[in-house]
Amino acid sequence: MPAPARPQEYNSPPDEQVIRFDRYQLDLRSGEILKEGRKVRLQAQPFQLLVLLLRNPGRVVSREDVRRELWPGDTFVDFDHGLASAVNKIREALCDSADKPRFIETLPRRGYRFIGKLGPDPPTEIRPRLEEVVSPDSKASASPTDAGTWTRRGSSTRAWVLGVALVLLGAGLAVAVVLLFGLKKPELTVQEWKASQFTSYPGVVNAPAFSPDGSRIAFGLDRDNRALSDLYVKALGGEALLQLTHHPAKWISSAWSPDGTQIALMRIGLASGEDTGLYLVPALGGPEQKLLATHTPYELAAPISWSPDGKWIAYSDQPVGANGNRVYLFSTESRESHLFFHDPACTHEQNPTFSNDGKHVAWICVKKLDETDLLVGDPAGQSRRVVKTVQLLASGMSWAPDDSKIIMAQQGPLYSEIYEVSLKDGNMTRSPAAAGQLYANWPNVSAKIGAVAWCAWGYHMDLLRADLKNLDKPLEPILKSSRSENRASYSPDGKHIVFSSDRSGKWSIWLGDADEKNLTQISRGRDSGSPQWSPDSRRVVYGENEEGTHSIYVVEVDERVPHKLLTATRDAESPFWSHDGQWIYFRDQSSSLHKFWRCSLDCDKNETLVREGPGAFTSVQWRGLAVQESEDGKYWYYTRQADGDKTLRLFREKMINGQLEQDEQITEIPKLGGYQSFYATKDGVYFVAVDDETLFYFDFSTRKTKQLLKTPRTMGFGFTVSNDRRYALLSQWGDYHQDIMLAEPKR
Repeated sequence: MPAPARPQEYNSPPDEQVIRFDRYQLDLRSGEILKEGRKVRLQAQPFQLLVLLLRNPGRVVSREDVRRELWPGDTFVDFDHGLASAVNKIREALCDSADKPRFIETLPRRGYRFIGKLGPDPPTEIRPRLEEVVSPDSKASASPTDAGTWTRRGSSTRAWVLGVALVLLGAGLAVAVVLLFGLKKPELTVQEWKASQFTSYPGVVNAPAFSPDGSRIAFGLDRDNRALSDLYVKALGGEALLQLTHHPAKWISSAWSPDGTQIALMRIGLASGEDTGLYLVPALGGPEQKLLATHTPYELAAPISWSPDGKWIAYSDQPVGANGNRVYLFSTESRESHLFFHDPACTHEQNPTFSNDGKHVAWICVKKLDETDLLVGDPAGQSRRVVKTVQLLASGMSWAPDDSKIIMAQQGPLYSEIYEVSLKDGNMTRSPAAAGQLYANWPNVSAKIGAVAWCAWGYHMDLLRADLKNLDKPLEPILKSSRSENRASYSPDGKHIVFSSDRSGKWSIWLGDADEKNLTQISRGRDSGSPQWSPDSRRVVYGENEEGTHSIYVVEVDERVPHKLLTATRDAESPFWSHDGQWIYFRDQSSSLHKFWRCSLDCDKNETLVREGPGAFTSVQWRGLAVQESEDGKYWYYTRQADGDKTLRLFREKMINGQLEQDEQITEIPKLGGYQSFYATKDGVYFVAVDDETLFYFDFSTRKTKQLLKTPRTMGFGFTVSNDRRYALLSQWGDYHQDIMLAEPKR
């Protein structure tokens, strides 16, 4: 049966060109949507998607149906982003909610459904449903005046269908049944998964690797969360833990030999270059054997892979004098290594992974901060192709059992999720096995049993208030709950407090009185963060991530209803106010920290590029970004790695006529604990030292630093200081751990 025509190709009779529901009316001729007679702004693609959903009320319209109906076959690369963006635009136009939908319901991993009630002229007469499209043969049988129109279900339709059925009797009864009743699509079998927690040890577990028979998993375990990892093995269905190494390291990645008797491991030593290299250890325990020393720089370059024929171990190393790492092959027979392949366009090449049949190798090429290629080639490195280009960093990948997909984790500014990438067309979708896991990384798939293991990060953060006028006073817990809170700040007038919390089950923005009364959740999306006060205390701006699309919202304190900032930027996030409240600054997530923009509340008329290019914060990594404008508007303050130094330092750039000039390091301030470890005021800078436990103040006039307080536990994401300099609001880590999760396919 042919694929359905796209909505824009349909040509309904004049009296069937209007669809009504609730207070809305869609005019299919003009492509407009009206609400009680007033036009509602909705772009063409979201409009077509809404029409498709309305033509199938109450039915699940799958993602594949949407792709086939609305996206041409050559645009699959942008499909996920385009679909999420279109759904968000529809909801915005209809004043609908993803959490409590009135019209558009999301069915995770399946599709979308219109759940509203159609008006007095429902489109059941004018559609076909997705599975009821008339074939080209039947279309050709109609008269010229009827060509390209939908058929009615009256007497003329029955007569026409009967005539066609009689003509086609000789071709078989099945074809006639198709024309009379419509061909029903077979229901696709959806694989169900049984998820469980594989480890539950205190500390951090990393980089799981299945044994060839799928019965055991090897992993690195840092029991004290102090970057002191050893290699362990645990069997599925058991609690016995076998420790294989007794030489703590910053990081350990492992790979099993094809016969399951040995495990290769990449160790990153505690000191720079010390003990970093490729090792071999018996799978049941025994002495280590060092295969070769390497200069593998960090954990993203540490994954290794053992070829199915047992002859090669693929790994990544940084050549002496080179800026980036390369992929190498170590021969288990000759004990020698050679370069696998190198593209000069790649700054880093890492994560080499053999396919299960041994015919291919997948690896990662990092070209720049916002451009990472997933490549697949032959084991000899002679031929290769780019399967997918993404804008985020990859933290581990593995092949599906049938080698048709790559399972990989993508690290974003806030979350890391696991995706499946089709080798056939590069289509990238969230992994159903790890559905809903927002802190997932290092996936590994068992070719034998089809199970998926990955690391899941968990933590708890509390909010504390420090009295800066009485430093002997103990830190005071505030806004207490059983969940995590961070990024709290008092309004400039001291009357309100805003903060981020997952107390509702997802990260949301909460607003209340300064005495912690009258708390209200003001964000509505899936994931919201980074709330910032306007200088006049009247508004809060924050960022939101809804199905991979980043947007900015503004809330009036008196109204407490979020309004989306209509930026032209595709992926706007990390907003902050100008000192005078005239502008909202934000960065383009799709440019991976390169581009910063500003606009007023009427963003579609005055969006302006502030900072762009290879020199724009290029040393800032994905883990986060905190930027502040000074109280007089002369400078931007931010953290980045100093030249030739991997530690974080505080920098500032001067703002001249709305543009930023060359940055300068504030050399008197020592290395900082994190990207959000400072708070700039007119007279100085509060900052958290590299130990993440001590708060200091640097005075601009005296150029001297004073220690203020030391917290009993490590400080978390960001802190603020009240306008009167009386209080500092700090977040503090409670429990922090990482476990291995396991998803097994239900049989």
